[in-house]
Amino acid sequence: MITPLKALYDVGDVLECSAGGNPEPDYTWIDLGDNTVLSTESSLVLTSSQAGQTIFLQCIASNRIRGSVQELAANTTVTVADGEEKNLRLHFTSELMYEILCNR
Repeated sequence: MITPLKALYDVGDVLECSAGGNPEPDYTWIDLGDNTVLSTESSLVLTSSQAGQTIFLQCIASNRIRGSVQELAANTTVTVADGEEKNLRLHFTSELMYEILCNR
């Protein structure tokens, strides 16, 4: 299972992959877009190099039982916010200006 699941992630957010097993399973996080291994830990920290991207991830939990490898995979799609602050300026005829800072 991959947690937390949400619509938009920020740089620095941590995804956790969990599975039961005895002994404790080994974990592998894979970017399915280019089949690169991102982590061999149960957690994956989203980095600034992923900002503004949608990433297709797979977490594989594996364990060796009597010489046979058992695997369980979970997939998720992650969109990482670009981290840029967006400015919206509204001008009124009375020469008042309001600035609203919107974070995505």
